Amino acid sequence: MEETIKTFPQHTCSWLKGKFTFYKNQDFWNIKKFHEGGILAQQSFEAQPSDVFLCSPPKTGTVWLKALAFAIITREKYDESTSPLLTTMPHECIPLLEKDLEQIEENHKNSCFPLVATHLPYNSLPESILSSNCRIVYIYRNIKDVIVSHYHFLREAIKLPLEDAPFEEAFDEFCEGVSWFEVGL
Repeated sequence: MEETIKTFPQHTCSWLKGKFTFYKNQDFWNIKKFHEGGILAQQSFEAQPSDVFLCSPPKTGTVWLKALAFAIITREKYDESTSPLLTTMPHECIPLLEKDLEQIEENHKNSCFPLVATHLPYNSLPESILSSNCRIVYIYRNIKDVIVSHYHFLREAIKLPLEDAPFEEAFDEFCEGVSWFEVGL
């Protein structure tokens, strides 16, 4: 699969000093490992009618949405003093389709947990999601907030000082469509 992804159009973010590369497939940009996971999910994932998909472009409130959904789904299992959310990040409580396929399949076998998160755009979701009558919850955020959050998140991810990462360059690339914002639309 790595060879296939190398054939996708690539864009190395200039404002991140060449340390971050996006690949474009199915009309959206993403990093290599998430394209790999998305393609694998499209090929093999079987959604269940009881699944609840939490769909969001990155940096639009995914953690908040996961925490709320987890608290609602597990409210009869945990009280407010025993919730895993007290000690565990929501990303660890809810599997990501593009990354945690084995965990999701194990949850299906045990019929224990219906929540699944994804950053895949609607037109790239596995066909089984669209045909299984499962629920899809979608969150969206003001574009101005997304660009600022996107900028700081990626800059911090590679430990790039603020003065070495011009926001203007990030803004230009974002406006040209080279960002995670298109993911989930």
